[in-house]
Amino acid sequence: MSNKTRHSQRQKKINQNLRQVDSDTRKYVLNSRIDELESDFYDSPNRLAEDSDNEDFELGIEGDTKASSDKKKKQKKLKKKINKRMKKETHLRKNFNLKKLIKEDDLDNKKEYTNFVNIRMNSTKYPTRSFCSICGSLSRYTCPRCGEKYCGIRCHDLHKEVFCLKFEIM
Repeated sequence: MSNKTRHSQRQKKINQNLRQVDSDTRKYVLNSRIDELESDFYDSPNRLAEDSDNEDFELGIEGDTKASSDKKKKQKKLKKKINKRMKKETHLRKNFNLKKLIKEDDLDNKKEYTNFVNIRMNSTKYPTRSFCSICGSLSRYTCPRCGEKYCGIRCHDLHKEVFCLKFEIM
């Protein structure tokens, strides 16, 4: 009798939920999520409302049918112009984020005044607090796959189902 141990010929596969991801992939996911949030914020509805306050619309009492039809024609032309301009602006808005704006304004090269890139703060004397990525409360646990924080079983289940390394490659 030989003392050899038997090994399975099947390939061993690690379950997707248990597989750990390297730090480069985690950083890529984090940066892509930040870029998405910044582009969403740039295209926020409040910003659109602020931009549309510049147009003046006159609402008059309809007295003359000819005058009212002329006003309607002018309003239609104005709406078409606004729609064309809004299409251009929304196309431009979707392509902006903070990193692109910093590169365009060349803020990272200027050192003559304090700006977003060259400002520095001392490290804090208090320990860092970790918050749940789902509900925002204090977290005790870390996802072994992606490194996100969560506070309990319900948040972990939701995190696995919806958020854990699910992103679109741009």
